[in-house]
Amino acid sequence: MFLYESNSNYIEVKEMELVEIRQELEKMAKRLAAFRGSL
Repeated sequence: MFLYESNSNYIEVKEMELVEIRQELEKMAKRLAAFRGSL
């Protein structure tokens, strides 16, 4: 039971991290697109 609870917390944290990582990747993609457009 304890393992299951800690596991679900771990999964929740992972999902939050994935959202943040995706936001960072989108920012980088927009910067790259703007950079290419300026060349």
